[in-house]
Order: sequence, then structure tokens, then C-alpha cells
Amino acid sequence: MSIFGRRHSGLTGNDVGSVVWKEVADSAARLALALVSRDDGRIVKQTDNGSHWVLDDYAVPTWRELTSVGVAAVTTVFTRDGDVTATAGDYTASEVTNVPAGDIVATTVQAAL
Repeated sequence: MSIFGRRHSGLTGNDVGSVVWKEVADSAARLALALVSRDDGRIVKQTDNGSHWVLDDYAVPTWRELTSVGVAAVTTVFTRDGDVTATAGDYTASEVTNVPAGDIVATTVQAAL
């Protein structure tokens, strides 16, 4: 497995387990890890905030936080900006899905009406 272009030495092609190498309590514990060259590319989970870090360079301990890639926040919905919640008129009954239950077999609210 390759992470940031580096081969992850702790995994094999048959590995189906966690890619986390170690769990540490906080950033102080992560920064205090004794590291060797084979640790480059290893992933550590920091339990105080649930963050994941990859070791970029063991020689001068450089950690990079793993974050969502390619996901951007929505800045506007229905021409409204900021924290947007659905309001009357945003959707029609045919756009709202329904899980059929009981005597209702329709899959949209419009069809259930």
C-alpha cells in the first residue's frame, strides 16, 4: 500500500486489518515516539481528538495530519449562504423518498399521497 507515494512497510497485499501502526493519547505522546527509518509512512491515531497522522520523515520528525481529500464544504444551497437548513418550498413531495412500510408501498412521498 502506498501513502503519499511511499510504500507502507507495515502492510502486505493480504492485510485486511487496520492501517494504524500505534495509538497515542495526545500530540505530546506522538512527538515522543522513538522512530527509525522504516517508520516513514506509518500512521498513528491520536485518541484525544480522533485525528490520524502519517510520519513523513523520521530523521527530523515530521508528521502530516490525514484529512479528507477532495471534499469541500458547501457554500450555498438554494441561493442561501452559511449554515443552511431546509425550509418550506425547498423540495417537492416527489423529491422526498419514502421507505415503504405497513400498507404504504410508494417510494416517494408524492406517490404515497
